[in-house]
Amino acid sequence: MVVDASGVTFAHSTVLTLLLRGHRATELWSAVPTPQVLRVLELTGADEVLDVRATLKGAQRNEARGARPPTRRSDRTKHG
Repeated sequence: MVVDASGVTFAHSTVLTLLLRGHRATELWSAVPTPQVLRVLELTGADEVLDVRATLKGAQRNEARGARPPTRRSDRTKHG
């Protein structure tokens, strides 16, 4: 599942909880987060758990290939 976060300008704990639960339940990629959302992910450490992609195409490409989101940040490329 790909979550297009490009239109999200404010993210509070409910949004963060939904993303983290979704990540636990299925293969989830977050794509195109706004600077505000990216900052929340970084401040809470969620960027270490979620697979965040800079482009929607990059996230969709991984989903189409059947790739699994990596579990460690060091395994990720944020530019795909």
